[in-house]
Amino acid sequence: MKGCEDQSKMHWYEVIREGFPCHMYFDLEYPKAPGLNEGLDDDALVDTLLGFVRKRLRDDFDLELCEDRIYELDSTTERKFSRHLIVQIPGYAFYNVEHVGYFVQQVCADSGNKLLLRQNLDSDRMGYVV
Repeated sequence: MKGCEDQSKMHWYEVIREGFPCHMYFDLEYPKAPGLNEGLDDDALVDTLLGFVRKRLRDDFDLELCEDRIYELDSTTERKFSRHLIVQIPGYAFYNVEHVGYFVQQVCADSGNKLLLRQNLDSDRMGYVV
């Protein structure tokens, strides 16, 4: 946001309307605690995910991922890694959120065991674990 010097007052809301075209997005998070997820490199995990996304976009659609069109919103704390990614491909969007989900399932399948699909216990939505 231009003109907002105090970044603590900045907010960016993701609005995803059902049945409408949308960009690819990820809500990545995991708890951080002694003995739990110690030694994980947050940036390397995001890079791994984006590497598989890049390959699938190239293989399926002959599209390149533009680094300057990946928006990373970091809400990580001492207790939780939390990063939201919005991936825009200039001139393109997915037909709807279900198509994004299918694409991400394919990305996870491509990764072997590096990206895992996890059921979100708080809802009927699926989550992806890097």
